[in-house]
Amino acid sequence: MGQRVMGPTVPAGAACGDALISVTPDESVLILINHCRDMKRQEARLRLITLLLLLGCAALFVYSTCANLGQHGKSSRHGSAEDQTPAYSKQERGCPEAPHAETVQRKAETEKIHLQSTGKTNGSYITWTPMLGKMNYDKEKNAIVIPTTGIYFIYLRFTLSCDDDVEKAEFRKFHIQLQRWSEAYGKVTTELDAWESVKCQKESKDYQTLFVGQLFDRLEGEFLSVKVIDGYNLIKTSFFGAFLQ
Repeated sequence: MGQRVMGPTVPAGAACGDALISVTPDESVLILINHCRDMKRQEARLRLITLLLLLGCAALFVYSTCANLGQHGKSSRHGSAEDQTPAYSKQERGCPEAPHAETVQRKAETEKIHLQSTGKTNGSYITWTPMLGKMNYDKEKNAIVIPTTGIYFIYLRFTLSCDDDVEKAEFRKFHIQLQRWSEAYGKVTTELDAWESVKCQKESKDYQTLFVGQLFDRLEGEFLSVKVIDGYNLIKTSFFGAFLQ
């Protein structure tokens, strides 16, 4: 048998209406704001989680790519060393290495020379002493020895002046020759002539400078010497040199 509720009853519609009416507008706004805040927090958490997942995936991709490249490089070097043909190996070994700077400097020193006269002669040939460079100088022949075939700039410089025992004013002539000798030719040839005249006077002493220089195509083993034809007593200082172009 069903039980009966004693006392006054409230209709369902009236109860719901009373519940809705009991929520004030301010409370509705607060509920909506709290709901929005909860949604934003959840959205922020989702974005952070998504970002961390993306960063993790990117790091994993980079790591795997680098690992594959390193492994591929090692295998390539190993394979190229094993598969290299003998002909290629010989060609690689035959490639000249770049010369060291010190070697280049030493070679350059042997391709130039600068001489100064000793103030003496061997017959009519001027004797010299090396000042700069390491090109060969033959003291017996008083000559520069060409070390290698090529184009050389060869020069001579003289400072000329008269002696103090000049009695009257006059001009004196100075004449020199650059001569070449080699075992291939077996004879001396004149490569260059140079003349100068110096005014000599008792009251004053004049100085003249004679400089001659020219490019020559020289062969290895040739000898170059300087012969005074006239006016040796006029020489005060003299220089002789050559360098490869």
